Amino acid sequence: MCKLTDSRLFIFDMDGLMLDTETIYYQAWDKLLTADGYQLNFDFYKTVIGSPDHTLKSKYLAEFGDDFPYDHYVEQYQILSDQIFKKSGVALKYGLTDLLAALTEKGIAKAVATSSPRKKMTALLKQCGIYQDFDYSICGDELTSGKPDPEIFLRLLSSSGFPAADAVVLEDSINGILAASSANIRCIFVKDLVEPDPDILALTHASLATLKEVIALL
Repeated sequence: MCKLTDSRLFIFDMDGLMLDTETIYYQAWDKLLTADGYQLNFDFYKTVIGSPDHTLKSKYLAEFGDDFPYDHYVEQYQILSDQIFKKSGVALKYGLTDLLAALTEKGIAKAVATSSPRKKMTALLKQCGIYQDFDYSICGDELTSGKPDPEIFLRLLSSSGFPAADAVVLEDSINGILAASSANIRCIFVKDLVEPDPDILALTHASLATLKEVIALL
């Protein structure tokens, strides 16, 4: 595993990578759908992790049928998940604050590239007290195509002025890994809910258990 001493920009996913939110999202969806007689298969849910909101509808309709009231459930899901966050807070993933501090100390720029909409990204990062730590950001509601399409990373590189060779992506989803690979950016996988197949992991620079472990590669 080679060190990343030539890196000048670290690009962070948000949900599941920096914030321990994916479990809450799944539980909220599962609670709503189970109450109405639907069964949310976890294997299906893993395939939508990392997808922007505007691409999710077609995936849910394909899974549950064309008459599935997706818009209704999205509204209820957003209310329920927001209630959970306001009541219980949002936990940072282990090692995040140490990694952000290490990057700052080394003068390495930091960016957020999330499939979540900007309003949610801003609210959650401010709630966690880390919004000000990032130099650049791009969000799902600003994209034409979401992950695994590389648009999110290509547009971030364009707006920040960094070449792909100087960047590193940190991801917890298969869609994120595929997007980074298509953008020709080195990607470090940090496990959350998903365990990619070996052929997907082969696209990454490293597979780590926590963000804390990234510091040793700087």
